[in-house]
Amino acid sequence: MSSGKFRELKIYLATLPKTLPLPNDGLKINRLLDFSLNEDWVTDVGLEGALNWEIEAALGDFLPRNNDGIFFIKERGEAIEGLADILERYHGPGCMLEGSDLLKKWLKDAIASAKKCILNNGGQVSLIDSQGKWMVTHRIC
Repeated sequence: MSSGKFRELKIYLATLPKTLPLPNDGLKINRLLDFSLNEDWVTDVGLEGALNWEIEAALGDFLPRNNDGIFFIKERGEAIEGLADILERYHGPGCMLEGSDLLKKWLKDAIASAKKCILNNGGQVSLIDSQGKWMVTHRIC
């Protein structure tokens, strides 16, 4: 998976609309701030299954997904931004799960979800130059 996709997700998540609230303490999404895998789950279902379960548990308030895999982002901030780092840590170049179709889908769905959130809140996302620099703009009404 290209590092450009991880960078794209990081930019989208870092520029979610300011109209979205920051998460309160105790919300599931905050599990992404201090992310770790349950060793019993790793033993029982393997690394990929345990990672999938932990991500789903953290995003529980944003699920279910629609038929396109899009989950509905309801908060902004460090916790949701951590999703990009987690996916890159386990699925990035040279990682144990680099070829995982499941994590490839998580990355694709997370990008689509962040983009949809930005667009639904009056923002625009576009590739602005040949070096792949992304620009996210939000309209102020």
